[in-house]
Amino acid sequence: MNHAPAVAAPLRWTVPHGPAELAVELLSPCLLRTPGFPVALLAGTASPATLDLAARAAARARVARAARADFLTGRWPALRAAARPADAARHPAWRALLRAHRRIEGYEALGEPQLAALESVGGTRTRIWAESWNARVRSDAAFRAGAAAQLRSATVAAWRHTARTVDDERMRHAVFVSNPSFFRTALKRPLAPRLDAWEVPDRDTDAVPPRGLRRTLTTAHRYLRRFTTRCETISFFGPVLFAALDGESDRPVVRGEPGAERVLVEASTWLTDALGRAVTERLDPALRVARRSPLFRERDGGGGSSDHGHGVGGVLERVVDGKAFRVAAGPLALWRAADGTLTLGALAELLGLDIAAADTAARALGPALIVAGRPLPATELRPLARLAPHDPTGTAARLAAARTAYATEPWPGRTAAYERVEERAAELTGVVRRGAGEHYADREVVFEDRTSPWSERVTFGAPVLDGMRRALSAVLPVCHLGALLAREDAREVVRGATGGTGQPLARLAMTELPDERPRTELLRTALRDLVAGRTACDGVVELTAEEIGAATAGLWRLVPEGDRYEASLPSPDLMAMGRDPGSATWLLSELHDDASSVYGGLENRAHSDPAGLWQEFTARIAGRLPPEGLATIVSRRRSAHVTPELPGLSVELSGLSGKPRTETAPVAEVSVAPAGDAIEVRGERRLLYPGDLRSPLHRAVSLPSVVPVTVETGARTPRIVIDSVVYQRARWRVPLPDAPGPEPYDRWLAVQRWRSGHSLPRHVFLRHASEPKPLYVDFADPLSVAEVAGLGGGECVVSEMLPAPDELWWESDGGAQCAEFRLGCVVGARR
Repeated sequence: MNHAPAVAAPLRWTVPHGPAELAVELLSPCLLRTPGFPVALLAGTASPATLDLAARAAARARVARAARADFLTGRWPALRAAARPADAARHPAWRALLRAHRRIEGYEALGEPQLAALESVGGTRTRIWAESWNARVRSDAAFRAGAAAQLRSATVAAWRHTARTVDDERMRHAVFVSNPSFFRTALKRPLAPRLDAWEVPDRDTDAVPPRGLRRTLTTAHRYLRRFTTRCETISFFGPVLFAALDGESDRPVVRGEPGAERVLVEASTWLTDALGRAVTERLDPALRVARRSPLFRERDGGGGSSDHGHGVGGVLERVVDGKAFRVAAGPLALWRAADGTLTLGALAELLGLDIAAADTAARALGPALIVAGRPLPATELRPLARLAPHDPTGTAARLAAARTAYATEPWPGRTAAYERVEERAAELTGVVRRGAGEHYADREVVFEDRTSPWSERVTFGAPVLDGMRRALSAVLPVCHLGALLAREDAREVVRGATGGTGQPLARLAMTELPDERPRTELLRTALRDLVAGRTACDGVVELTAEEIGAATAGLWRLVPEGDRYEASLPSPDLMAMGRDPGSATWLLSELHDDASSVYGGLENRAHSDPAGLWQEFTARIAGRLPPEGLATIVSRRRSAHVTPELPGLSVELSGLSGKPRTETAPVAEVSVAPAGDAIEVRGERRLLYPGDLRSPLHRAVSLPSVVPVTVETGARTPRIVIDSVVYQRARWRVPLPDAPGPEPYDRWLAVQRWRSGHSLPRHVFLRHASEPKPLYVDFADPLSVAEVAGLGGGECVVSEMLPAPDELWWESDGGAQCAEFRLGCVVGARR
């Protein structure tokens, strides 16, 4: 159906929302996230004939089970009674009968002694049955041999296609960017010639490539799947693409002329930390910057003499645990003056001390004072440029120069340029890589992004905007109600923990609070009952927004009237299912609680006007989110990802704010209001932005955190559609059994039986405890199935792949690619 509007599609609209209405503003630009490679590159690894093979194997297994059951439950009792009567001696054929029973239980052919025994006890008809059993066993053995050979052939074909595809220079480049260590150890030489060397004409039909080559092919195949099905834009080669939204255009997609690709390379977080420590150690103490730790405050009545060298001093309190430290007057004066804008030398001059005395006072303060060469804000996007000029040894400058040379060097010369970056990093740290457990963008010395040639050269017009509007109108109301209910749940938890008294935010943040959500569970139950009350058609349950509104109307009484109307900044990920995004079916792929990263996070560097992009975003949201009532938490940066500092007060927890000091406050000065519904800073009530603290405390004192309200109806949850918009993909929560034995065919067959037993579609994403990221699985691809077989037993969550490979619309780099819109919104209920 074509949903294209006849008039311009607005970027602002309202939708009914319980006793109020939900106002939605869609922000432009948005991000279009793609993998960077066409999904068709995977086609050669799949063998659809293996799915038919699995179906035929399953049919044979059903016949075999029926024949075995016929003997064990239908024939054996009479045979046993005849051969071993209670009042007579055992039949001479008794032992042979027992062996026949065991062989039939194990699905084995019967020998002549067993056949004779069956005939002697059961007669000619039993002999005929036994011979038909042998014929079936032989037929199944022949089928198994042929099926195993067919599977081997499909596996070799998948290896061959993987090798040829990964040997493409662009793919090799992508693997190198994602994992230089794997590239150098396994892919420095192309794969296809190595596989060809194994495929000699006289090799045994049962032979497999050497173990090392198989492992390399398996990992290369995993990268191939990732590069073609996952919309990653950080460190996995997916290009950054900013796109405009224009409701005045009647064309779905308008492409300009492609531009030049830009590569952006920055030091990883662990290398930045090491560089910061090195600068501090090498810099003259007088040039180091000192600031009070945000975790300490001065206790009232603890003394406080202004005599720099004498007097009674005072008491500093560490707010996370209330521990007190008595401090002499001199160090206390230094602590009071260290606001983060002055060097230790300037502080010494201000306090009338020599630098040695100031350094001694600083050391006496211990963790209450932070001294660094050049402190970096937690949100700094260009740390190398900030730190390099302050390293007196020049090591940082050499590292920055090597980084710049690497960013501009074309492939394949980049490998040598990268080694020079590693050499400079080793001068600082002695290591060039962090191991497993680190964020994937922080394992190497640098991470990089690249711009799409189409970034800022694509505009989506009214037909696409109309689809986005319909999609957001269908899914945001229920998610917003969920956010309000979850916040009320969290506030109740906080009040229970504090007894209705105010407590320091830092101390409460260290308290493990129960994640109890009775109001949210009422919403889940209402949605679950709606879904369970419908008969799924082809695995799809269709609901309407009106039905959901009626089923959840009573829940609004659980949200106080005055707490319903703050705005939020959700960031929906939407996908269009179909070859034309102007008439496609829309899907909610994910819903994040913070849109600011779209405009001020890592991708900001890839925009032609980074400062203007951020300024325009903050100006757009100012009317709905007055900064004087808001605050953001600044934590130490632990990975490549950056959550920017939004307008309002910045509360320093473990990180340094990049704002003027007048717009910041240490967390030691922040408390949670007695009602558990806000923070209090210097007598002012404020709410936090979402995304600051992942805990009930965060939800209690923040703007509504708008995220999906997931629905599960048991082991299988059907696809849930609201007003023709896919709200939730079909999903399965099922145990994955351990694969039997070492034989590849048996392991493959076990996975195929598991798939058939749960009616899983051919293309899925699978989450397993042993894997941090969802795995794309095509059950027609023997290498994908082999990886599933190797995961081991345990519960897994499977979701259907939507859009399917034949429902993709974004064409680039030689074929259709998966594409996901990451949007920014301002959303809030209003009377």
